[in-house]
Order: sequence, then C-alpha cells, then structure tokens
Amino acid sequence: MYRVTVRQGWDGQETTIHSENMNSVKLLSAKITKDVDSIDSFAFNISPKSSQYNAFKYRTTFVKVTNTKLGKVIFEGRVLPTTDSMDSSGIFDKSVTCEGLTAFLHDSIQDYYALSNNDLKAFLSHMIDVHNRQVDSYKRIKLGQVTVTSPSDNVYKSIDDSKTTYDTIKEKLIDKYGGEIRVRHESDGLYLDYMPEIATLSGQNIRLASNLLSLKRAIDPSEAYSVIKPLGARAETTTQAEEGESDISQPRLTIETVNNGSLFLSSQSMIQKIGYVVHAEVWDDVKVPSILKSKGQAMLDSQREIKEQFQVTAVDLSLLSGMAVDSFECGNYHQTINPLMGIDERLRIVGQSL
Repeated sequence: MYRVTVRQGWDGQETTIHSENMNSVKLLSAKITKDVDSIDSFAFNISPKSSQYNAFKYRTTFVKVTNTKLGKVIFEGRVLPTTDSMDSSGIFDKSVTCEGLTAFLHDSIQDYYALSNNDLKAFLSHMIDVHNRQVDSYKRIKLGQVTVTSPSDNVYKSIDDSKTTYDTIKEKLIDKYGGEIRVRHESDGLYLDYMPEIATLSGQNIRLASNLLSLKRAIDPSEAYSVIKPLGARAETTTQAEEGESDISQPRLTIETVNNGSLFLSSQSMIQKIGYVVHAEVWDDVKVPSILKSKGQAMLDSQREIKEQFQVTAVDLSLLSGMAVDSFECGNYHQTINPLMGIDERLRIVGQSL
C-alpha cells in the first residue's frame, strides 16, 4: 500500500527502502505529519539490515512516500540530521526526519523591496524571483494558482532584507491577508500556490458505525467575542514630548467617521450568548476608514460562535479493496456524523497524522 524510496541528489536514481510487498525490507516505524499552516514532515526508523542505512545525507538525500493503491505521492522532501542509537541489548537503529519541499523557501534571503499597490500576485512574484536567483536550479519555483486578493485601497508593502523567503511570505502575505501556500512537484518543475483555502469537499463521510473509530470534541469559548474594535495604521506625525525624545505612541485609525460616531461593531447573537466581550484587532497597513470597517465586519462575521476542535480517528475507506471514494487529505472537508454526540457537520482536516 505504501512505498518509500530515497535518492541521492535531486536527479538521483530511486532506491526502495520500504514496500508493500510481503518479503521486502521494511522500515521499523514511519509517520507522516501534515498541517495546513506548516511544512509537512516524515519521520521513520530504519534497521541496519537495510542497504541504505548509512545513505542519508543532510539536505541532499530526498525521500518520497507513494500510496501505491491510489498511485499518488503523499510526501516528498529532504533529509534533516539523523540520529543513530544502540540499546542495552545491542540493537541498532537510525532515526530519520524529513521536511517537505516547501522548506526550499527557507534557503533564500529576501532583498529590501518596497511598493505601494494592491496586487498581491505581483508582490509574491517578486519574492519568488529573488528566491530563484539564489538557489540551486531544482529549487526554483514557478507561480501556480494565486487567488488571494488585497483590499481595494493602495496598501504600502515592504520587505525586510534579513528574512527567508518562507518567513517573508508568512509575515507579509499570510498573516496580513490570510490564505495558505503549498509547493507541488509537477513534471516540469515546482509550483507555488497561494489560495484562501487549499481544500475540496470530499465524497467520503466520516460516520459512526461505518469508518469512525474514535472522536473527541473540545469546546473552547475563551476566544469568542461579541464586539470588535477595528484599528488601522498609526498617525504618521509625531510630537516632541521632551527635547531629544519623540513620542511614537500615536493614535490609530478608527471607524468612527464611517460608523455613526462609534468605534465598535457588535454581533447581537453573540451578545445574547456571552454578553459584551470586546476584542481589538489591528491592521497596520489600512489607512482608509471604510476599508477598516469592512475588514472588522468581515472578521466579526466569520468567527465561529464557539470554537470547537475535533480529534478523529477513522478508517480511510479509499484504501480498502473495492471502495471508490476520496481519500483523507489534510485541508479537505468531510461530513462528519455521530448522532449520539449530536454531530452532523462539515469539518475540515487541519492536521493529519498517518
């Protein structure tokens, strides 16, 4: 069902170290970890009986995991530092950890850059161009699907020339405008997608008495709020508090002038549930009150009434013979049904361990 291969160098020949075949050499243990907000990882232990036991080189050995039933690569990445061990009975093994291809974006440092426009695709394209000028040819990336958009105002953006490309994309794009990124390996090279959500609605339900093994629901109302105070950029002027000292704590832009004199936006349904709980949210790059109000309203409307997190253990029916259903993939939505717990809703897989 799963095949693991290694290759020395990007264009090296693949060698199998784990196979679905009954008589082949197996890994001692293996675990893939995925999260919509971070880089995929793969950790495994290998026995000295494997011909590749001493073949793992930092960052230049590449590992691929393929679901052979679906004919789909579910992890590809490079090796991080390894750990060898011997227990008291004299048994040896090696622990290997790998990081996904998105980690290539950590291998370049951005140049200083500043512009004032609302074209996020052009901004991201500039960062990728800088990345591509610094890295090995196989780490060069093309822009794929870029569908996240910025507000209609003219937003000033600048790049710190001391941070990696990955950290810059996260700070300047994801943290400010939302969205998710992925690096995918196609036949003609690597592509970077930047989308509001990298997700699809799966046709495989997770259902009690079918494929649901265990389910735990945690309800956390601590982050819920009923009133939001949107705050924008600080005033650009400064006042001298004392000779030689500047008062940099200037007031921020508010929505007062476009919200009938009020600094706040409220949700009556949430007020009825939890009372008046005020939350302040800052958008440093917003300088137009109407844009600030729309951002504040959107954030108030989009918050979940009561934050819920589900931990689910389930059988992936796509792996069973004769079952033609979608597989479990991090980021996708699945209708999850457990009548005894009153659950029948569409849940997204935001983290996955395989």
